[in-house]
Amino acid sequence: MAKNEWVDGGRYYVGSDGEMARGKWVDGGRYYVGYDGVRQPKPADGNPYNAALIKARSYNSFSHMSKKLSMTN
Repeated sequence: MAKNEWVDGGRYYVGSDGEMARGKWVDGGRYYVGYDGVRQPKPADGNPYNAALIKARSYNSFSHMSKKLSMTN
């Protein structure tokens, strides 16, 4: 029985209990599987996690870093 791994060519993720994951982040939060259990290519735009990810990326951008440096000098 598969546990904590991708099955069917990497389409579905099986958790530690041996059950197919549905509607959650898996594999250390790197991938999202939909309610049908299929791995999603990218987070949906309406997903709250996606909004947080976009915000975090903006904080790591060069323009944000240069603003931060100019405020501290």
